[in-house]
Amino acid sequence: ESTNIQKTQKNRTNAAVDYETEKRRKANINNRIKKIQKAEQDIEILEGEIELLNENLQSSGSDYDKVKEIYSELEQKEKQLSDIYEQWNILNEELEQLNAENSD
Repeated sequence: ESTNIQKTQKNRTNAAVDYETEKRRKANINNRIKKIQKAEQDIEILEGEIELLNENLQSSGSDYDKVKEIYSELEQKEKQLSDIYEQWNILNEELEQLNAENSD
């Protein structure tokens, strides 16, 4: 009878561990989704800013100082955009892995 009690306790412990693991996995999935959504918002904003800077660059004519200033800001925004795209890709890969764990 003590063996049955030990098996029951072990099953309960395993169920609790499985529940906590699944709870953590779901929290990680939700966290990745929120970060992906934030990255997508940031991408949209930066793309708009870059478009505006390109328009300003074309309309600045031969004002060298203005062209230099706009071009510098444009390079900075493009670097930020590249970094966010990289972050977005990593987050999507992590999300795919977390979702794949569910199908195992």
